[in-house]
Amino acid sequence: MIVAALITQALGAPAAGATDRPAWPADTLAMPVYREIGDWVLGCDNTRRCAARYVFDETSGASAGDGDPIGLTIARAGRDGAFTVEIVAPSPFDPGAIRIDGKAFAGAGWVRSADRTEARLAGAAATRFVRVIVDAQRLVLAEGMTISLKGLAAIRLAMDEAQRGGGVLPDPVVQVRPAGPLPGAVALAARVRRAQAALLRRHDCDLASGQDDEAAALDAKIAIVLIGCGRFAYQTSSIVFRVDRQAPYAATPLILPPPPIGEQSDDPNTAGEYVSPVFDRATATLTELSKGRGWADCGSTTSWTFDGTGFRLSAFDWQRRCGGLPGAWSAIYRSEIRPLR
Repeated sequence: MIVAALITQALGAPAAGATDRPAWPADTLAMPVYREIGDWVLGCDNTRRCAARYVFDETSGASAGDGDPIGLTIARAGRDGAFTVEIVAPSPFDPGAIRIDGKAFAGAGWVRSADRTEARLAGAAATRFVRVIVDAQRLVLAEGMTISLKGLAAIRLAMDEAQRGGGVLPDPVVQVRPAGPLPGAVALAARVRRAQAALLRRHDCDLASGQDDEAAALDAKIAIVLIGCGRFAYQTSSIVFRVDRQAPYAATPLILPPPPIGEQSDDPNTAGEYVSPVFDRATATLTELSKGRGWADCGSTTSWTFDGTGFRLSAFDWQRRCGGLPGAWSAIYRSEIRPLR
């Protein structure tokens, strides 16, 4: 079972054998970047889109307070792009009352949500806001809602470095040809489960027969089969197989290359097992959603798309540090999936 891998992701420990990881896809024009500095996290993807997020460092020994997390995101698309700033708070606040190192910030242009818990700033006003806070120590939205700015100056420099090549790059294109329905999908999944009983025991699978099992066509000769394996407190796992659609229906565990950065398990007993995987037939894409903990304030989503010959990485979002808003992870790699008709 993949429990050990989940623990590794939650703790953010470096993965053994990480130096043996594959490179980014050959058409990657800008190298993705992920940095954690002070109380901030930076993610820049392969198109030079960057986002810096406030994620309090729980290991620092300091306290972020007892309230719900606050989100502050500073994004920029390419070195020449304009900044956008977004604040998400657990309760209503007035952006006109923001204080930076004890001083009022006299800034206009905020667009507020109907419930007044979110505010967004763009254009020249956002650029001015970033210049003011980048060398400050703390930002106060309201009583009990404070954001640490520790590390933001270094994160801003890292963003500049990641975007030094210029503007936004186009998304790489992955062309797919949807294979259509798979007659006898339920029977094929049941056949694979029976034939792979020994492998399921090695993975310590505990899901009942047929639970979370599914099958779909990849092309006229090959199918993908997901066999439910483990059920945990807040996610599940399945073993994924590449299966011949003709007798004797040979099945091989589908072992996909992990992204060059991120957490992974080097346990051979978990090879081919994915956390909460979903296969989208329309785009021939397998997506794994792995939460570092139940709140989903850390973890990763990884997508691989079948391009007619094999699966290739098509998307990757990741946050190693646990904290901040649930699901607000950094986009590290993106592509455009373009179905052929």
